[in-house]
Amino acid sequence: NGESRVDRSRRRDRQIDRREYFQGATLIRVEEDTNADGRLDRWDRYEGEVLRQVEFDTTLAAGRPNRRLLYDPQGRFLRVEADPEFDGSFVTLNDATAADLNKGAQR
Repeated sequence: NGESRVDRSRRRDRQIDRREYFQGATLIRVEEDTNADGRLDRWDRYEGEVLRQVEFDTTLAAGRPNRRLLYDPQGRFLRVEADPEFDGSFVTLNDATAADLNKGAQR
């Protein structure tokens, strides 16, 4: 597929915590382990050098995303989506759905 990968250890501890994927010289996606537990918890996707999507595992334990930020082709923020059931079905968050999700998290 013509992709190349650069592995990085941002903490300089020889543990890879960031992988950058390139198509030629253009960054197309990034995967990160932000809390050094060995599981990915952030995924960034680029189109034409513009950030289009950032996904997060807000639990820092599941290893797959349950929140995402979406951006338009110019890199401007569009919306936040959530997958509260971790089933791959993302819904757009607005003030009401965010409040419902926060109530569920407090139980």
